[in-house]
Amino acid sequence: MIAARRFISRAAVFLGLLYGLVYVWAGGEEISWGQRILGFESPAYFQQNNDQQEFTFHNLVIGGVKLDELVFGPVLSYVILTYLIVLPILWPRVAWVQTLVRRMFIPVPRPYHAAFAFAVTGLIPLLDESRRWEVYECIFALLSLAIFLHPANTVSEDTMLEQLATG
Repeated sequence: MIAARRFISRAAVFLGLLYGLVYVWAGGEEISWGQRILGFESPAYFQQNNDQQEFTFHNLVIGGVKLDELVFGPVLSYVILTYLIVLPILWPRVAWVQTLVRRMFIPVPRPYHAAFAFAVTGLIPLLDESRRWEVYECIFALLSLAIFLHPANTVSEDTMLEQLATG
């Protein structure tokens, strides 16, 4: 990979870092930034403005509005549904979508990724209430990893180097 460094565009490096930071942020949020593991108290602001008194942003309550109900629930659900269903339908058929996917290095889900997501969504209500959403989030994290490891838009090494060079 070091030898390929001269072929990698700044856009590819930026997007790789951005995607990595999003994963670190999401993981940190899910484990409350290690709060239980490391045993530290939430700062006063989070104790007063977080509906679980945790050191997380997604459980903040601002002006009486819960961010998890406003943003992280409905908005994120639509984004995920669009990613799992709409993108795989448009990607092989629409040129500008193909260009966007290629330039932004977006892994396109395969049909079985979406089918798995729907199956899990149907099964989740059958689980014990106390751990339901943690299991759901864990499964979707693993699904995200599966999409990154085996996307529909796989490319050869030569094509990848060409994409990295042109950004």
